[in-house]
Amino acid sequence: MPSLAFPGAGVDLPLWGDAFLVVAAVLTVVFALVRLLRRRRR
Repeated sequence: MPSLAFPGAGVDLPLWGDAFLVVAAVLTVVFALVRLLRRRRR
C-alpha cells in the first residue's frame, strides 16, 4: 500500500477508518480469548 506514505490523503480516510475498526475488533477478541485461556490454566 503506497498510501501508507500519505496518511493525510482524504481518499484514504475511509480505508484507515475501516482498518482501525477491524484491528480494534480483532484485538478485543484476542484479549478475551487470552483471558479465558489464563482462567482455564489456573
